[in-house]
Amino acid sequence: IEAIPKAPSGKILRKNLREKLPGI
Repeated sequence: IEAIPKAPSGKILRKNLREKLPGI
């Protein structure tokens, strides 16, 4: 999972999780 320190981690993590794990 790629995390961008400058951006809100919550939104970034959710976006990446949706891309890698459809259904979340």
